[in-house]
Amino acid sequence: MKIPFFSLTLVSNRIKFYIYSSRHKKALLRMPIQNSWYIEGRVLLTELIGDVTVDEMVISSQQGTAIIESGTAPVYNLVDVTRLGHFPLKLNDLRQVFSQGTSEKLEWVFLIGLQNVVVKFLATTFVQLMKRNYLLMNTVEDALQAIDKLEKGGIARK
Repeated sequence: MKIPFFSLTLVSNRIKFYIYSSRHKKALLRMPIQNSWYIEGRVLLTELIGDVTVDEMVISSQQGTAIIESGTAPVYNLVDVTRLGHFPLKLNDLRQVFSQGTSEKLEWVFLIGLQNVVVKFLATTFVQLMKRNYLLMNTVEDALQAIDKLEKGGIARK
């Protein structure tokens, strides 16, 4: 019996996580949370794609914080859930994610595409626990327009 092996690859500040079959040498699984600079050093895009586990959220939170720390304050985080599948809904499970903390450089979080009422509640609660400003947006483009207004002083900070 061949034992699968794991690979973590950092490509342009984006972690790609694979489990390989040593027999077939092809990717069987890819991490469904991706963090990458949308605008280098200022706007982080976090995409949740497909089914997401608590462990993946913890890893992504740690990676996102490290990326934000490399940026220039204020940093904005676009969290795009338009392609999200299953999401952990138990608060006890999510406590691990809440305990990760975040960078002081992160000022605003834009939650994009939240349609599920329960996920919307959990996401907004999480951002409030982080003590960060947040806005709910329909698209990445809407969030970028809001950032432009923030930068020009057109949106009041909470």
